[in-house]
Amino acid sequence: MIVGLQTDVPCKRAMMPNGGWRMVEQAIKEAGKEPDPEIKKIFTKYRKTHNDGVFGVYTKNIKIARHNKILTGLPDAYGRGRIIGDYRRVALYGVNKLIAFKKRDKDSIPYRNDFTEPEIEHWIRFREEHDEQIKALKQLINLGNEYGLDLTRPAQTAQEAVQWTYMGYLPPSSPRTAPQCPSAVTPRSSMSSSNATSRPARLPRPMLRSSSTTSS
Repeated sequence: MIVGLQTDVPCKRAMMPNGGWRMVEQAIKEAGKEPDPEIKKIFTKYRKTHNDGVFGVYTKNIKIARHNKILTGLPDAYGRGRIIGDYRRVALYGVNKLIAFKKRDKDSIPYRNDFTEPEIEHWIRFREEHDEQIKALKQLINLGNEYGLDLTRPAQTAQEAVQWTYMGYLPPSSPRTAPQCPSAVTPRSSMSSSNATSRPARLPRPMLRSSSTTSS
């Protein structure tokens, strides 16, 4: 029913430990099972997860602030700088509308002759990133066409809503979340930016003139 949304057998839950091993291990134990020792060894000894990278650069004060929930009341995934795409927008708006949003955002900051050097760098990066997102959305349309899915328009049924959302989610997540089943559809193209499906009117962050910044 939903292209690509399957593992090697129906109703089997996929394990995706790149985001952090502890969450995976907890979910497995809650299901009354024990994780494969070899996989655990890989993701605790050899493979650096996202969590490992984040906590490896945290300072002592940042860890204290995080522990006491001073900086944010949101869960860790949202509160510490992860880019989390809202793939529902593919189903809600259709990709043509998302492209129109991104083109509008790309031109939302006009060039000024009085830009400082950091501001020029920010302006160039801002336009370049939006250009990459527009290209990625066009690739998503092509990906849908390969499987007879018209992602240019909003989803019109519940089945299309799930399919459109999953098609938006899968490319930027590959090969991390590539389908496991040999008969599953594995996309031949990839999104160049997972941020292409983020909120339509995303404005750039303010220019920072100070010599250093602190991130949560």
